[in-house]
Amino acid sequence: HKEALYLYLLETLPNQPTMVAEVVEVVLGEPNMVDFILDKALPEVISQLVVRHSEEAIRSCAKTCAIPVDDLLVCYMHQILSHLLTLDDSPRDKSLQFLSRISGNSSFSEMICSCILDLVKELVIKLGNGALADSAKRALEAVMVRSGFEAKNEDSKNKLSGFIAQNFLNIFDGIV
Repeated sequence: HKEALYLYLLETLPNQPTMVAEVVEVVLGEPNMVDFILDKALPEVISQLVVRHSEEAIRSCAKTCAIPVDDLLVCYMHQILSHLLTLDDSPRDKSLQFLSRISGNSSFSEMICSCILDLVKELVIKLGNGALADSAKRALEAVMVRSGFEAKNEDSKNKLSGFIAQNFLNIFDGIV
């Protein structure tokens, strides 16, 4: 509920970060505004801010945290794209255009490449959720195409499995 209140405050008071910080400290009991924003609030609300095209609220978060907007968005890009790619065409396309403009990434492919390992991991988790499985599968297929993944087997199910496996191998290579 803290994150929902923060989202509300951000959108209603985007140009008043001091007042928002005071409310967060007094009402929510969060004395360190930057830690609250980066560790608790943004992971929960950043996708909603993008879908709502809340540019002022995003800029306010970046200013409060002393981080350029594009860097802030890159930190959460996999979460944002994971959410956007499961939306219907029209809201997804409008949100991707907004994200491209505000983040400075000129293409959807660039956004995907900036976070592909974490993005694939997020979408695979959504595949396991019955309610999100179909949209997560479509999202993974879109990521696979945009990332330029090539597989010898043309069967779409096997191709998608190969794409997922390749990305998880890359994750494990990064750990080792």
